[in-house]
Amino acid sequence: MNSKLIQYNVPAKDIGKIKAFYSKIVGHAEFARSLTSQVTSYHLPISKDGLQFTITQRHSAQEPPICYFSVESLSATVDALIADGGSVFVEPFDLPVAPAVLEEYTEEFRKNHKEAPGNTVGRAAILRDPEGNIFGLTELHEQAHSLFKVGRYQDDMVDAEQMIQHNRGIAMGKKLEKSNS
Repeated sequence: MNSKLIQYNVPAKDIGKIKAFYSKIVGHAEFARSLTSQVTSYHLPISKDGLQFTITQRHSAQEPPICYFSVESLSATVDALIADGGSVFVEPFDLPVAPAVLEEYTEEFRKNHKEAPGNTVGRAAILRDPEGNIFGLTELHEQAHSLFKVGRYQDDMVDAEQMIQHNRGIAMGKKLEKSNS
C-alpha cells in the first residue's frame, strides 16, 4: 500500500476567523477557495512536497481535524484497512469541480495535458483506525497529481507551478464566491 500525506483539514464554524488565525501561523495572507460547491473549503500549500492545509465548514461540534492520504486505489485501500481493523466513518464520495469554474479549470488543465480533466478531482472516504482515530483517504485523478505532488510529480520541493496553480485557484475561487452570492 503506497500513500502520501496530502492534506491537513481543520473544520471551522467561522471560516473567515479561522483563516485569519491560521494565516498568521503559516505566514500566508490568502487561502484559495476550493473549486467545489458541495462544501465551503479553502486551501493553502504549506510544504514543498504538496501538502495542503485546508479549512472547511464544520458539520458537527465533534468534528475533528483530519489528515488525508493520497492512495492509488481508494476501494482497494479501504478494503485492506477494514481487514486490518479499520472501519468506514464516511462512505466514499466524489470531489467535483463546481460547474461555475469547470470550463476555466478545464482550459487551464489542457494547457499542459492533451486530455480533458473530467469534472472531479477524485474520490475520498473518511475512516477510523482500530483505536477510533479519524483520517481520510483520497484517490486523486491525474489532473490533481501535480498540485499534491503525487505519482510522477512527487518530489521534495514546492515549485513555481504549485504557486501558479494556487494563485489560479485564488482567482477561480473568487469567481465561484461571486457566483454563489
